[in-house]
Amino acid sequence: MRRGADVTFVANPFYESRVTSCGSRFVAAGEFFDVFAAIEANPHYFEGPRGALRLWRELVAPSVREIYPVALDAVRQVGAGGVVSHLLSFGGAWAARAAVARSIVVSTTSSAWLSRHEPVVFAPWRAPRPVQGVPSVVLRTLGRIAATPAIRRLAADVGAPRVTEIVADADLNLGTWPEWFRRPVPDDPPRSRLCGFVFDTDGRLGTGARGRRLPRQRRSTRHRRVRLRREPPRRRPLSRRGRRLREVGQALPTHRRLGR
Repeated sequence: MRRGADVTFVANPFYESRVTSCGSRFVAAGEFFDVFAAIEANPHYFEGPRGALRLWRELVAPSVREIYPVALDAVRQVGAGGVVSHLLSFGGAWAARAAVARSIVVSTTSSAWLSRHEPVVFAPWRAPRPVQGVPSVVLRTLGRIAATPAIRRLAADVGAPRVTEIVADADLNLGTWPEWFRRPVPDDPPRSRLCGFVFDTDGRLGTGARGRRLPRQRRSTRHRRVRLRREPPRRRPLSRRGRRLREVGQALPTHRRLGR
């Protein structure tokens, strides 16, 4: 918008007030639905494979069915040159392909770009360095195998192009984090680019303690050092006998100097 582009948002009416307050055109798709309230009321969505399956069936798939036809009509109506979609918004990416427009996919978390060079840690336990990339590669492969049939069925239901991997098919992939947070690596999605945190417009989150911008090649290293630094172990309070032994131990050097 700042560079003179006309932006049209296609989304659930839940987002209408937020979009129109910024001066953009809004096109509603589907009935009003508070997705954040639904996620808060159903924490089981994030509990293992079954939760992910329910998340797809109850939230993602219905949203794609509502957004795809509306987005396709909006792209053709305004003659859009590109469609910007979230990583899970297959409706927008499919509308871009159906209307022969550019597809730009936005990933809002670095864990979505599973890489063996920058492995994701899902638990306090960390695998040995030589095999840290193996879980990420395995998850990436299994996720693709498990999701492809469901995505194909959904595309057939809505009459969309059967593009199962919208990230690999995108003309541009944007990661909304800076380079010091997670550096680019060779097995990132094709045609990918990092654009920084969404609300870090002045780049202050990439600066040092005195406000000086960190060198690009050092940000990732310094961040990793801070991230992996462990807190000192908590010491249990000493008993009366323990305190007495500590006082005797501290007094021993003085006795030795005095020859006692």
